[in-house]
Amino acid sequence: MADSCKGRCWLFKLKNGKRKRYSEGAKRCTTCEVMFYPPVSEIFPNNRCLCCAMKLRTTTRHSLEYRMRRAERQRAWRAIEV
Repeated sequence: MADSCKGRCWLFKLKNGKRKRYSEGAKRCTTCEVMFYPPVSEIFPNNRCLCCAMKLRTTTRHSLEYRMRRAERQRAWRAIEV
């Protein structure tokens, strides 16, 4: 499978509309660097981009929850090392 944008994603993205977040159903393709917004984001089969077939990101990379889980894992590892 090729990991490159084929240029079809511009048909699906929202142009200068109101911003929506992941919590409101937005999805992001990291290869095409495009955010897809509902209801368009709901038509993607298996959370894959119709342009490049890469898996769409449905959560932020460094959310508060992520940072809290990471800190908890680090505390657990420090406890095991001691």
